[in-house]
Amino acid sequence: MKFPKKHIACAWLLLSLLSGYQPALSQELESATLSLAKPIDVCGDKIDREVQLLVNIGLIKKSDSLFGFDLEIKFDRNKIKFNSALLIGTLADNFDTKVNPTFSVDLQGNGVISAAGMNFNYNLPPVYGNKPLIAFLGEYLGNCPETLEIKLTDIQFTDEFKKTFSRNSVNTIKAEIYDNPQRYLRFILPTNKIIFDTFEIKTSISLKINKVQGLDSLEFLIAFDNPTNYFVSDIKSKNNNVIIDSVLDDAKGKRLKTRILQPVNNEDIFEVEFTRKIDKDENIKIHFTPLKVNGCACATRLLDTTILLLNTKNPVTSINNDEIINNNYIGYVSSDNKYFIVETSNSLPQNLILYNMQGNEINTEITINNKSIIVNLDNISNGLYLAVIRNKKNEIRIIKFIKNQ
Repeated sequence: MKFPKKHIACAWLLLSLLSGYQPALSQELESATLSLAKPIDVCGDKIDREVQLLVNIGLIKKSDSLFGFDLEIKFDRNKIKFNSALLIGTLADNFDTKVNPTFSVDLQGNGVISAAGMNFNYNLPPVYGNKPLIAFLGEYLGNCPETLEIKLTDIQFTDEFKKTFSRNSVNTIKAEIYDNPQRYLRFILPTNKIIFDTFEIKTSISLKINKVQGLDSLEFLIAFDNPTNYFVSDIKSKNNNVIIDSVLDDAKGKRLKTRILQPVNNEDIFEVEFTRKIDKDENIKIHFTPLKVNGCACATRLLDTTILLLNTKNPVTSINNDEIINNNYIGYVSSDNKYFIVETSNSLPQNLILYNMQGNEINTEITINNKSIIVNLDNISNGLYLAVIRNKKNEIRIIKFIKNQ
């Protein structure tokens, strides 16, 4: 049962007359405040979005003679929905009448909480302790971080209470996106290595989104370690839900601003074409770096993705099993299609790595003998492959060959 202010005053007037008690004057002005018992995480589960609102009146001593209270709180009901009181661990739990708040709406559309509690039995001791006066449980309804205004529009106490509180106050609470390493996004490419054996090459890009909701826009950078010889010659969206708003030049590459119309995850969303200006024997890195998301997106980690671009000068290509000559290296497939053999008249190469045309490294047995390297093709499917050879001077040669049955 709720006790209106006038009921509290009348009841305690009667008790005062019966007991002969004379109320004392307040000695100092106090302010009641509203605060949160725990943070509101916009991007969390239901329990993370709970609003536990505390009404604080500070340390109350037994000599302060607190026998009852009545309060009113107003809030934006479009952002928060309150549904119950939390009494355990508060002063309100110690009154002999059960505090039963009401939740309503005023003429201006504000949400209203009204609550009162008191000791009707004047033989009971006053309520005291260093606890919140009362707490209320609700749910945050918004989808974005924001600062919310909650008003304590009125608070009163029984006349014998020794402290005097201002009857109203305006308080703010925050709903925020809290840091969580599991809330991340990063770009995914088909491989972490690209064989650049022409002047132009294309690749697709997908976006990995983990525990991130509310993603509406994304700004990212494609950057080269050596931007003087390489550049993005074309980029286009492959997904109708991803719109490229702008492509801007950056000192190291291209900066893109995009809009996400519908959720995407692990889908090909872009196709990028890279171009090199000079046929130069070098390896470089390309970085795909998310820079910025919209304010309501729950991404707290924007992770960089790096791929290695393997480049070679004067690549040699063959479409049959004839011998392939590449700067003192001779490569050929054996007549039974079981081995790919590389021979050299110079010093032995330091290593050889085999790739398919998607840039994936192929694991197979490789034997290095004097002046030759033998690659076992037994467990390798038919197709086109690249043998990337590196010598002790860190020079790279690439021999392209076909395995046929």
